[in-house]
Amino acid sequence: MKTFVVGLDLSLTGTGVVVLDAPAKPGTMARLHHTELIKVKGGDHRIYRVATIADYVNQQVERLAKRRRVHVFVEGYSFNSAQRSHHLGELGGVVRLFILGLKKTGVELHPDVPPATWRKYLLGKNPPKGAKKAAHDVLAKVLEGHDMNGDQLDAYGVANFGVASLGLTGVSVG
Repeated sequence: MKTFVVGLDLSLTGTGVVVLDAPAKPGTMARLHHTELIKVKGGDHRIYRVATIADYVNQQVERLAKRRRVHVFVEGYSFNSAQRSHHLGELGGVVRLFILGLKKTGVELHPDVPPATWRKYLLGKNPPKGAKKAAHDVLAKVLEGHDMNGDQLDAYGVANFGVASLGLTGVSVG
């Protein structure tokens, strides 16, 4: 059965969303179905941004679920900035609750995908220093002709890892 695989890179300043059209059989490459960047004005109160982003993601996933099974993969948190980690946790918690509420419609939320995990899958077991830039360079080549920023490339990397974890064919150069 064909499925949609959704990759999310959650951020209050720019949430990357990628939807891959995953094939029903292994060995066939998933194709890009849809990508976008969700931006909410920076001056808006944080809780408004959280609610707006979470509601939008929920609507998009719900719309996809009306057409076929949906697997959602979310990039795990990067806690490099202690000040921002709890804000991201707030956004991630709301988004995950919304998605879990769609379980009856055929939506499956998978465990978080740490950034290093999807980059290792893409680049190989021992990614080079500057793995984020290297991963973005590889994905930009693969997605030539698609104008994506870093948040969308991260979301694509997460979705690509999700396709592979489902036993289907994802992009890997490692």
